[in-house]
Amino acid sequence: MSAAEGRVYGLLTLVLGLGLLAAGAALSVQMIAAVVGPFDLLERAPRGAPRLGVWLPASALEGERLPARRRARAWRAALAPRVAVRESGSLAALAGAGVAALAVSDARALTDAELAALSAYVRGGGSAILTGPVAVRGPGGEWRGTGAMARLLGVPRIAPLPRGASLALAAARRGPLSAGLEPGQRLAVLPEEGAPAIDDPGAELSWAGDAAPGAAGPGSGRGASLRRELGLGRLVWLGAGPDLSAAGATTPGGDFARLASATFAWAAREPYAEVIAGGGPESDLDAELRRMGPRRHLVEVTNRGSAAAREAVVRVHLNARVDRLAVQRTVLQQQEPRFGFDRRAQRVDLHVFELAAGRSLAFTLDLDSASEARSEPKASGADRPSDESLR
Repeated sequence: MSAAEGRVYGLLTLVLGLGLLAAGAALSVQMIAAVVGPFDLLERAPRGAPRLGVWLPASALEGERLPARRRARAWRAALAPRVAVRESGSLAALAGAGVAALAVSDARALTDAELAALSAYVRGGGSAILTGPVAVRGPGGEWRGTGAMARLLGVPRIAPLPRGASLALAAARRGPLSAGLEPGQRLAVLPEEGAPAIDDPGAELSWAGDAAPGAAGPGSGRGASLRRELGLGRLVWLGAGPDLSAAGATTPGGDFARLASATFAWAAREPYAEVIAGGGPESDLDAELRRMGPRRHLVEVTNRGSAAAREAVVRVHLNARVDRLAVQRTVLQQQEPRFGFDRRAQRVDLHVFELAAGRSLAFTLDLDSASEARSEPKASGADRPSDESLR
């Protein structure tokens, strides 16, 4: 063999070897994905971020798989980059991965076995988020009715809204799920056959649109959200998920993204902050809450408007049992924090009396549960009830 031939064969051998390595790597990825489901090799969430598991049940992957996986990607788009999102076809794998909450990518055709597994997961201490119709279709798409969905949600009945109605989710009342929305704000959603409603005048979200009043039965008949304790865990239902946002691709900071973030926070027992506007024609304040340690959070308030904001309130929904708390300023020259702690509602209201345009405030929020509470109160104002007029 000549030197030239040797170089050619050597190059061919190198190319073949690289090809075999690439094929092996691809096969390994496929094998892992077959066990734990789709995953993101380039996780965008910071280290230590809470994790949402998106469950792709086998019933959702029957036939065409793309829609179910597109719904899973919508959760990732809505919650990034503050929340790490992992997808899997195995409920057990997600539970073992220590996710803070679980979202079901498509619950329309959940089987009895899948419903039982989901219920056991929640009753055992997990948290689950469901959207849209639940267990109303069979393997072939046949209608099964809404009985299983009503039993899971713990409501008397489910009433599908009229077909073809133009619908939107509306913030009907203040609460942990609607905390990211303005009162009365509407989020247009894509039409979906048999959009379900519940008879709950106290629901934080309701259906708004051209459906006939009372179409879902007595009472308001238009409830579009529910949150409940189930065993040791938590269950959340939304009438529609981020995949049905009529505004298109869900982006962090958008309307549907804020709804998704507030929903995840309650399910994951993570605090969530909202701004309640105060005096003046407009209060353009942003509030962000970041975890700084096991019990410490940083609350940052920024006035992005062109005028000073006055008499506003930053309400932090604690979303978990807190018995004692302390609020402290982060800068000595900053105004002394004034706050009210409502134990029954598990929320704290931070009063922002005045904040100039373009300026920011920051406070540390330390939370103690009953098992962690010290024998002495941590702050003299921590036990003051919140101002009822701010609700």
